[in-house]
Parts: sequence; C-alpha cells; structure tokens
Amino acid sequence: MAIVLALVSACGGEGHEIYMSAGCDECHGADLKGTPSSGPTLKGVSRHWDEERLLAYFRDPDSVASSDPRLSELRDRFGEGMPPLQLADPVAREKLARYVLR
Repeated sequence: MAIVLALVSACGGEGHEIYMSAGCDECHGADLKGTPSSGPTLKGVSRHWDEERLLAYFRDPDSVASSDPRLSELRDRFGEGMPPLQLADPVAREKLARYVLR
C-alpha cells in the first residue's frame, strides 16, 4: 500500500512540475483553481475530458474548441483560447494530462 501511495505521489509531483514548467499556472493557477481574468479552473475536468481528448486539445486547442460549445463559451469569457502546448515530449504531455485529470 505504501509503495502505491508513493508512486501516485511521485506521478502527481512530476505532473505538477511539468504543469508549472509549461506555464499552465499563468492562466490556471498553481493550484489548478483558475484565475479570474486568465483561465478557468481545471478542478473536476475529468467530468468533460478523457486523456485522449485532452491530448488532442493540447496539440490543437482551436480545433477541439470549435466543436465544443462549452469551450467556445469559456473562450468568450476569458478573451482568448488556450494556446497550443509547447511541450515536445509525448511522455511529458501524457503525464501532464494525467495530472490535470486526477
């Protein structure tokens, strides 16, 4: 049990490091709770996303947002959409997705 908890903690920690180094905190806050003027909360996003769809959004946010009225509404509220994620390593993108979805 302790090994499982340590592994979960390590993956979350690494995901958080990727989140911070990619600059996600600038719009979504260091705690994923969002910011009033820059970006929505990421808490509870697993209600709307799965890992595959989130990875597609990371690659091309405009394409995914154009087919989702909820994302279009968020773009209107915050003034612009999410920029494409500048993270070349696919493993890092997957870790980031898992961190956001946890």
